[in-house]
Amino acid sequence: WQGRLSNGERLVIAIVAKAWGASPKPVGAKMLICQDETFFGSVSGGCIENEVVMRSIALLKQGGKYMQLWRFGISNELAHEYGLSCGGFLEIIAYISDRPDLSALKTWRERGMARKIFHVHYSATSPLSFSDKSENAPIITNGSNLSVEGDINDFYEEIAPNMRVFCVGAVHVSQYISYYCAPLGIECHIFDHREGWLNSQNFHNAIIHEGWAEEEMQKLSIDSLTAIVALSHIPEIDDYCLKVALASDAFYVGALGSKKTHQARISRLTEQNIDKGDIDRIDAPVGIDLGGKSSSEIALSVMAGIIHCYYKGKNK
Repeated sequence: WQGRLSNGERLVIAIVAKAWGASPKPVGAKMLICQDETFFGSVSGGCIENEVVMRSIALLKQGGKYMQLWRFGISNELAHEYGLSCGGFLEIIAYISDRPDLSALKTWRERGMARKIFHVHYSATSPLSFSDKSENAPIITNGSNLSVEGDINDFYEEIAPNMRVFCVGAVHVSQYISYYCAPLGIECHIFDHREGWLNSQNFHNAIIHEGWAEEEMQKLSIDSLTAIVALSHIPEIDDYCLKVALASDAFYVGALGSKKTHQARISRLTEQNIDKGDIDRIDAPVGIDLGGKSSSEIALSVMAGIIHCYYKGKNK
């Protein structure tokens, strides 16, 4: 869709502004609808997508106002058809974009890579614009319902960086973690100094860092949306990376190994004067115990532990 936007194609950006009831998509979820009825994304999990596409095509054909507010009621019967427990209501803002600011699009991408929160300004009278802060207009932020009454002429959307998972060690568990990250919208990074290991695995859309993991990680901004998991099972590699992780703002730090292995790890880190409070941050044995033994099952346990910590604010 970014290619189509860059080429100047007129399209509709449909954004969930409010949601009540059993909506499977949060506030801020988007669809992008092109004139040829091609669309990307989802706003309801299937309940109203067809109607959103049809309205968007009509909006593109008729021209006129660049922003509209659409309200949808989802009946219990329709909700059950799409696997929801009950119906609800959705408010969708439809915005026509046919005057893209290509420099602004470049800025959007660059700021996303720089791990910075920024704001997208949607206006009925001007092209998309991007800034570090919002002005006096409604704002979609952190999944909260947008407060809109009547017509809407402009609003801001706050864009935060994606969650990231740093996997230390190009092992099979890391391979499966990279698979699980993709549908969750999580950015996966794989760190290993062993070229052969990096080339021998199929890491699904992961960002590969060849070099000593503790050095490569420090080149990146380890923020509060970063989870770090030591998986190499080699103390000389994992321990150094854990020291980096524990000194950072990472919201989750985990390490592969049994309880006995972790006790030995605690002894080594204590000898290196790592504070006990920091050591206690390490989730080990890593992840939520699902009883699995295979690499794919361990990876699922790791991801479950990370997701649990992200939403609950603590390890299992």
